[in-house]
Amino acid sequence: MRIMRSTWAVARKDLMIEWRARMLLVRVLPFALLVLVLFAVALDSEALLERAAAGLVWLAAMFAALLVVQRSFDIETADGALDMLLT
Repeated sequence: MRIMRSTWAVARKDLMIEWRARMLLVRVLPFALLVLVLFAVALDSEALLERAAAGLVWLAAMFAALLVVQRSFDIETADGALDMLLT
């Protein structure tokens, strides 16, 4: 139970930082939309695009999530907070 409380505290802190900075909307949403447009251009055939659309949306969401995780990791390592969490 203590681990869940600690995890929630760290997640809440990260979400509050992102909410205040508004970087999520500025970086991630345009990136996800750009990925979807590039996939649509790359898969020129309409039939192929219809079959692959669900997978492409999930792939774009995964790429966008990687940006969020990378930003969160950068915030934690910038001031040594990750080292403090490990100790």
